[in-house]
Amino acid sequence: EAERAAFEANWIDGRVLVHEAFRRGLDRQDPLIRRTILGDAIASLARDLPRPTDDALRSYFAENEHDYDLPAQIDLSMATFPDGVEVPSADAVIARLRGGEAPEVVGPSSQVGARLVGMSLDDLRLMFGPAFASRIFEAEPKAWQGPIMSSMGTHFVRVDDRAAARTRSFDEVEGLVRMDWTHAQQKQAIAPTLESLGAAQEPTFEPGVVDARVAGRERALGRPVTDEEREAIRSQVRDEELLLRYARERGMDRSTYVERRLQKKIRFLLQSRVPLPTDGELRAIYDANPERFVPPGATEPVPFDRAKEQLRVMIAGPKARAVISERVRILVGRCTIVIEDCRRASRAPDPAHPAGRRKDCARRRHRRHAGRADRGERRDDHAAGERAGA
Repeated sequence: EAERAAFEANWIDGRVLVHEAFRRGLDRQDPLIRRTILGDAIASLARDLPRPTDDALRSYFAENEHDYDLPAQIDLSMATFPDGVEVPSADAVIARLRGGEAPEVVGPSSQVGARLVGMSLDDLRLMFGPAFASRIFEAEPKAWQGPIMSSMGTHFVRVDDRAAARTRSFDEVEGLVRMDWTHAQQKQAIAPTLESLGAAQEPTFEPGVVDARVAGRERALGRPVTDEEREAIRSQVRDEELLLRYARERGMDRSTYVERRLQKKIRFLLQSRVPLPTDGELRAIYDANPERFVPPGATEPVPFDRAKEQLRVMIAGPKARAVISERVRILVGRCTIVIEDCRRASRAPDPAHPAGRRKDCARRRHRRHAGRADRGERRDDHAAGERAGA
């Protein structure tokens, strides 16, 4: 009984936090959750698609062959100085690089790799901007260039190798063709539902959503989008909003993945309100308890500078948990909690249970088993709960 009570209390805390996350609209702000719900909606609408035949794939490839052309690519070596770091004179940096020093030693940045392989012009535009991409893509090979500025800092770059653009065969891109064929079939399958949903109620969305995607597309292309491209992006956002409505009406936004991610997000937001202890407070604890910082087999404590971050986490953790517990206590007081008992999967269904309830119990059991790849989420097989509503 004690274990059951603890399980139910933990379940209630999780349900209340998920409800609070939905109330704050965190599910609508998370791109991973958005993509997950969209994927579930598309899979639901296009679940009866036939498996593609080899002839169908080859026919699709023949109609779209140039979409699979491999663009020209270059391999780069790069020494990067991030913004805020003093950059030595260009002559000094290039002299060190020509002398054989490794780029990752010369340039202190760990954000950008010292070697980039197989980079197309679009790849460079997306990572570093159009000015950087244009200059490097036409640069003389085997020669260090710099300084060159980008949003990631100041770079000194050498083009190590080039590969010309070429047309790829079907065998090289069969996997990509299969994905694209499936996407095209899915788009065709969901079109009637989108038309019906749009006719019933046209979706509304902030203009900034379209503007943000347009800006991202322009960065990738290195040029302004055309009116047709902007309209295509707007149409894509509209279709996504219709699919999200379809998914939410059917509870697809309440999947195990979505709810666990929302729990993590709301816990992080609540924890972020906890002030971290200052170095002075940490020093006082360190000086008062030196024996706690002596490693096994050692006689002296580790230096304070090495111990303080671990100590900060040790102190902030209980405070953060206390904040979450207090918030949950307040939220529980505002909710109606419904807990439904159900049987182990190994037992025969209880005739006293309504069929719908047995189905819900089995579904929750299945979802719990499916999530056990996360070792921290192991639970007993008895289940509790259906929902917590405000």
